[in-house]
Amino acid sequence: MSAAGPALKDALRTTIGRRPLLLLIESQTNGLRDSHTDVTLWFVLIGDSTATLKPDPAEIHAVRWVRLDAAATWAPQSPDTAPGLPARRQAHRRVDAPRPAGVLMTDRHLSIVDLHLVVQRADSGRILLLRRANTGYGDGRLHLPSGHLEEGESITEGVIREAREETGIDVAPGDLRFLHVMHRAGEGGPDRIGFFFAAAAWTGEPYNAEPHKCSELVWAEPHDLPADTIAYPAAGIQRGRRGVACSTFGFSPDIDVVA
Repeated sequence: MSAAGPALKDALRTTIGRRPLLLLIESQTNGLRDSHTDVTLWFVLIGDSTATLKPDPAEIHAVRWVRLDAAATWAPQSPDTAPGLPARRQAHRRVDAPRPAGVLMTDRHLSIVDLHLVVQRADSGRILLLRRANTGYGDGRLHLPSGHLEEGESITEGVIREAREETGIDVAPGDLRFLHVMHRAGEGGPDRIGFFFAAAAWTGEPYNAEPHKCSELVWAEPHDLPADTIAYPAAGIQRGRRGVACSTFGFSPDIDVVA
């Protein structure tokens, strides 16, 4: 019942019996608003028994117990079709912010997914860095081939795509090696989850494939990165080389997690 908050806890008092049932509640908003609904919320609990329900009508619009065997056949495509409950009122339902069917939640914290590739020459051990230009972030400084995950693609597809778009090389999925994952605190914006991969084999010779975003390519020693390397990717490279599987960046304190 914790999802309903103290007000609904106090509003619903039950006398416990013995049958396992599913409790469905349609509540008045009273400030507990679903971010996509202006009228009602649904709360779903598992009860370990039958119960005598005494809802406060000022807080709760309707409450019903439903047998688990019946509920198992109910796919909640829409809360409006929940068995044993009146149709959900629609008069003030917002239509400008759709939500996946059956999903009810408050606003969730969202993070951007970043993808980074450490392209490392087998002969010299040097890694490829790109000097950013005209991007609005870290311009004039060095960064790995990187970018954001796009809708519908996996993280491995995304990092291969970014490497191709920025450096012209093709990396086979089997040549990718996981290096590190980092949760980076937002710098005046959303947090980021950065996945770092490494590749020691690829097809093609790296070149500046996006001169409008990059001024030069630099091959650098991974253990002695140039001073103007952006701190976020530099930390991912260094922590990955130390065998740190996961870390935070920009939090207090930052944490390293070794696999």
